[in-house]
Amino acid sequence: MRSLSRTFLAVAIATSTASLAQAQSPIQAGTWTLGTTLMTFGAGPQAGLQVTSGGGQTQTIFGFNGLAGYLVNKNLEVGGNVLLQSFSGGGASRTSFGIGPYVRYWINPTEKGGFSIGGQINLFSPGGGASNQTNFGAFGQYSFFVTKGMSIDLMVPLQISTGGGANTTTFGLGAGITGFFR
Repeated sequence: MRSLSRTFLAVAIATSTASLAQAQSPIQAGTWTLGTTLMTFGAGPQAGLQVTSGGGQTQTIFGFNGLAGYLVNKNLEVGGNVLLQSFSGGGASRTSFGIGPYVRYWINPTEKGGFSIGGQINLFSPGGGASNQTNFGAFGQYSFFVTKGMSIDLMVPLQISTGGGANTTTFGLGAGITGFFR
């Protein structure tokens, strides 16, 4: 009987601990997200700062990505994003603006953090007299849940841009912050 009591107590503690951990994770169906990421893009030996465009020129690219989303279930988030990028190099500079949808899948998030992968499509107005571009993005991200309502995010984005006279593929690093609201 004593062994049965101990077993029951151990199961009760494990179950309540697992329930409490799940309750503390901000990644739950019905949660709204609002976040931003600052990114730098590059390719080749100077990854993170330089990229070679379709025209062969080297550019420095910094980006700002704002996201607003909704968790439709425990792991799937859908929403919209705004992407602002600043390009400089080859004796010229310009600012591009893009807007579009995104989707993110959270992989087994806990109360302390979680990995996610996602993708986005942006219609871009590249500025500088160039025609519009389409930007396809994919990212991997780790989010550190500082509180139940906020995370600090580290991101590795990949972007493929087509149109506007140049086709580019860029790889970068990003850091940001996200708020979770129920």
